[in-house]
Amino acid sequence: MITGIRTLAAAGPGLAQPDQYDVGLRPGTSPAAYAQALGTRLGSGYMVILNSRNSVIVTLMLGLIGTLTLLLALVAGLYSTPSSCTPGKRKRCMTWACSRRSG
Repeated sequence: MITGIRTLAAAGPGLAQPDQYDVGLRPGTSPAAYAQALGTRLGSGYMVILNSRNSVIVTLMLGLIGTLTLLLALVAGLYSTPSSCTPGKRKRCMTWACSRRSG
């Protein structure tokens, strides 16, 4: 979830204290060098972790999201009326849509 601190503070007082920050780097910046410099600057009280884009879990989640999105689009397409339904053809189009729904 991506939201502002004010939104979290309104939802609950303990929610407005983040415990994790994600940083996006500009192209050409070395992620390893940035993580090392940040860890040195923050000290031992903070943990700096370099995320990997090669995570199997992330790949599986993206595949699942894509599959579910495709299935949702297919179902929506099956239950929608054709775009050629003009006001003069509405009764015939509605009959067509109802017959599609009843199978």
